[in-house]
Amino acid sequence: MTKVTKLKITELKKHLKEYDQKELIGLVSELYKLNNDVQHYLSVKYLGGETIADLFESAEKEIEDEFFPDRGFGKMRLAKAKSAGNQF
Repeated sequence: MTKVTKLKITELKKHLKEYDQKELIGLVSELYKLNNDVQHYLSVKYLGGETIADLFESAEKEIEDEFFPDRGFGKMRLAKAKSAGNQF
């Protein structure tokens, strides 16, 4: 497997300091559109408790459905349930 070169945080900060406010807003907006984790992070940061409650309910429902779905039998995949908990 080939190693992917990553940008170090100090290099990232150096590049970001060169951006003006409009460019930074564009960059953050683009990241928001591309990544669910960024959407969740920024929603929690700026909306707070309401978003945390929504994320908790979503994770709780996903875990419950894995073991006790409304119909049929649960698939009982512990890894999927753990993943839902970790994502929360």
